[in-house]
Amino acid sequence: MPMKNDRTGANQAYDLAADKIRSVIAEGKNVVFLCEGDPLFFGSFSYLLDRLQDEMTCAVVPGISSVHAASSALKLPLSMLTESVAIINGRHSEEKIRQTLQQHDSVIIMKAGPYRPKILAALADTGRSEEANYLEYIGRDDQVIIDDVSELGDDKGPYFSLFVVLKKERQR
Repeated sequence: MPMKNDRTGANQAYDLAADKIRSVIAEGKNVVFLCEGDPLFFGSFSYLLDRLQDEMTCAVVPGISSVHAASSALKLPLSMLTESVAIINGRHSEEKIRQTLQQHDSVIIMKAGPYRPKILAALADTGRSEEANYLEYIGRDDQVIIDDVSELGDDKGPYFSLFVVLKKERQR
């Protein structure tokens, strides 16, 4: 599935995949669509489910999202007591990311790698760089955890990455 902002190619790929699934089902076979993480949380399966669920029975098995895997890997709770949590996609505008960082105690920025330069700028602008952790390929053998985001360059990172930003002063 093409991971681009222009949804034309992605929609064509999902339509084609849905047609292939329909043809396999028509042969009397079952189909499994494996996902990394949770299939309905920022997952590609959502787009296939939307195309197929009115025509056939679809079962969904929940997975562990990268947000929860990251919290576990960092050994840090995402929220405590009345802390607010926001989860956004790195595709948002820098202004939207800044607003989210200013309005919420905990912020998770998903699919961050391609947008890392603007996210780092938003973190710096809001004074939250020191509260941020950056993770790539969380839960894999090649996972990377960077506690000091000032070590990151201004280059892009991989698609499967996220920032976890938590207030330094936590409610207890």
